[in-house]
Amino acid sequence: MKHKCSYFINGMDDILKTKAATILSISIVTMFVYLFINLGNILDISQRPSKADAIVVFGGDWNGYRVKKALSLYREKFSNIIILNEDSQIDVVENGVKLKTETAYLLHHNISENQILYLHHAGNTMYELRALKKIAQKYGFKKLLLISAPPHLRRLKILAHDAAEFHKSNISLIFTGSDAPWWHKKEWYNHRASRTFVISETIKIVSNYTAYVILQKHGLLNPLRKYFGPAIQNTKNLFQTILRKL
Repeated sequence: MKHKCSYFINGMDDILKTKAATILSISIVTMFVYLFINLGNILDISQRPSKADAIVVFGGDWNGYRVKKALSLYREKFSNIIILNEDSQIDVVENGVKLKTETAYLLHHNISENQILYLHHAGNTMYELRALKKIAQKYGFKKLLLISAPPHLRRLKILAHDAAEFHKSNISLIFTGSDAPWWHKKEWYNHRASRTFVISETIKIVSNYTAYVILQKHGLLNPLRKYFGPAIQNTKNLFQTILRKL
């Protein structure tokens, strides 16, 4: 009788363990699918613009959607100062005029040079934020309106807070997305440009956080770049090649 009870109890344990494992697996898969479908909403944290000391255009927009958004906000009197990345290039043609830089675009639309400031030697988002913080401190800016591609905003906010630490200088930031026609927030996975950007940003959030928040704060980033720089660059190149094929 004892053996039968023991077999019964062991059998029930096995059934319960199997059910628990099944429920856990279903929960994990469901959560993964939910996160995957909603990545567009997670990355795009665009806020309603409000008046600020300056409008900041982050680089990397060949089609000029970001600087166009900045011009629109300038005309709506959200700020009379626009900050650009001095190295940003665009490829925009208006009324037969080729505009190759964001500066040229703004001057073409009658924005005075006196109302444009520049982020110097800012080759990526982290460097742009560091340069921007210095400008804000130099001119006493306390509120900045940041313009970038909608799915870039989440990474921008993370780095601004956890790496550049704008909040410690009492500088508030408003994150507003450009009006990029290629961006499809709800069905990003069905559109190639949106899909490429979302996958890229998801990976960059992890890599940037690891590099600039964890490694750099512990003095490990530069030594790693010194010894593994070529390998890191090769990995980036491979990653870009794969993305272009998606």
